[in-house]
Amino acid sequence: MEIAKEQGVRATSDLILSMVANRPHSVKQITHAFSARSYEVVKLLSDMVRKGQVEVKSTNEGLFVVGANTHL
Repeated sequence: MEIAKEQGVRATSDLILSMVANRPHSVKQITHAFSARSYEVVKLLSDMVRKGQVEVKSTNEGLFVVGANTHL
């Protein structure tokens, strides 16, 4: 996702889904990948959780986003 950051790509649900499809990412990693403000990412994630697209898991290392069919 460094390409997204370098090109100034805006975070979207589809891009976040592609990020978390194969492995969990922290909210911080997602925010950093898009050079976005954390509240923008949290707003998107909240909507995605309500739609059942992703789950947010709390671990000792922080909050991680996983695809709805992915296990942490």
